[in-house]
Amino acid sequence: MQNFELIVIASPGIVSDDVRRAWHRAGVILTGPVEPDLVDFEVVRRTGGVLMDLSLDSATLFTLSERLMSLKVPFLFVVTSDETRSAVHPFVLSEDGEARDAILDALAREAEEYHPNILH
Repeated sequence: MQNFELIVIASPGIVSDDVRRAWHRAGVILTGPVEPDLVDFEVVRRTGGVLMDLSLDSATLFTLSERLMSLKVPFLFVVTSDETRSAVHPFVLSEDGEARDAILDALAREAEEYHPNILH
C-alpha cells in the first residue's frame, strides 16, 4: 500500500510524530489533524477515508458524519487510547500495527459498501 491517505479530523495534537511515522512506514499518510470547521470536502473526497476524534462534541460528529455519508467517504471514529471498561472497544489511533490494521480493514469494508465494484 503506497501513498494511501487518510484525513484526521480532530483538535491539534491527536497525532503524535511516532504515530505518524508508524503509519507512514505501513504506507499510510495521515493528513491533519484538521479542525472540524476547516475541513475541505473536495480534498476529503480524494482520500482513502477519514478518522474522526470521538472526543469532538456530538453535534460536530453528527454533522460531519452526515456530510461524509452523503459524499460516500468512508470514515471511522477513533480514540487515542483504549481505556474503556466495556465490551465495546473503539478504534485506537496509535503506533500499534494491529490497531492500524483494524482501522484499515473497517475502512475498506465501508468503502466496499459505498463502491461495491471497486477492487481494493
